[in-house]
Amino acid sequence: MTEDAVTEEAVTEAAFALIEDAKERTDAAFRAAVARLPSPAYRMAAYGIGWSDPEGVPHRPHTSGKGMRLALALASAHACGGRPEDGVSTAVAVELVHNYSLYQDDAADNDPQRRGRPAAWRVWGKPIAWLVGEAMLNLAFRTLAQDPRLAGTDAVAYLGESAQRMIVDGQLADLVNDARVIGLDDARAMATAKCYMFTPPCWIGALAAGADAGTVRLMRQFGEGLSCAYQHLNDYEGMWSRRQDSLLEPLLDLRARKRSLPVVYALNRGGPAAARLDAYLRAEHVPDETELAELAHILEEAGARQWLLATVESLIEGCLKCLADAPLTEPGRTQLELLTRYFVRGLVPDFPVL
Repeated sequence: MTEDAVTEEAVTEAAFALIEDAKERTDAAFRAAVARLPSPAYRMAAYGIGWSDPEGVPHRPHTSGKGMRLALALASAHACGGRPEDGVSTAVAVELVHNYSLYQDDAADNDPQRRGRPAAWRVWGKPIAWLVGEAMLNLAFRTLAQDPRLAGTDAVAYLGESAQRMIVDGQLADLVNDARVIGLDDARAMATAKCYMFTPPCWIGALAAGADAGTVRLMRQFGEGLSCAYQHLNDYEGMWSRRQDSLLEPLLDLRARKRSLPVVYALNRGGPAAARLDAYLRAEHVPDETELAELAHILEEAGARQWLLATVESLIEGCLKCLADAPLTEPGRTQLELLTRYFVRGLVPDFPVL
């Protein structure tokens, strides 16, 4: 095994341990928060989160999310001078907003599945899914408002701003711009907003630890860098992934005629390649594998893949610089660095470890 492979394995194992620890530390508080919902809203929320089936029968093990936001919240609080437990309310609130966004996004996009099961709107209909999502959003604000560590801070306002960035600047803009050619800067801003919920675990986690304004600012910048990098990595996975464990099939975004970041990059380059892509995006026929391969080659020739990877590298370097510039404590700083490296490798295994 090469030294790089050993390093990659070590990063993965350490980050995975942090994520599993964060899940254990936050599970009781997360379940207690959702249990505030009256029945049947609780049963519907538990299904969407992945704790149970539609009838409320628990899953063992449950199939909820990967836990990166949870780990970021606890590590951010720890790195900013607090204890990991100081970030629990932040972690729970962010997970509630994230699950709210999944209910909204699945219904808006008519996505039939979530976490390998029928999406909540397919089980109960869109109006109910939207209402249950709204209930989880309200729970998120209550969770932060009732944390004494965040009393007198702008945590609730920060969470509201983050939710608005994600829903309005991200998901709504994505739906509105789906059929238009937009500039690359606009596309990147929209992409950051769509994945903005990687920002508040870092931002509000620092607040929960009592960090000063300068540290909170750097932690916000760190989280925004991760948010932007995530969408770039997700678009890479949806175009070029060859991982057997990937949730996305290769060329999925092209098949769906999605104006993902590499497509927008190529469209804005102009020339015959852009014209060919634009014609395909406006067509309605079902593409075969030969046409998809041709379009993928066009993106490669336009430099979209290399641009995407170079952009991610720049974003991650910026994230690591924020951590270096902030007056963070150990072991929290190292934990955040590990999570950042794992964040990249989790979606793009061939991306160089920085």
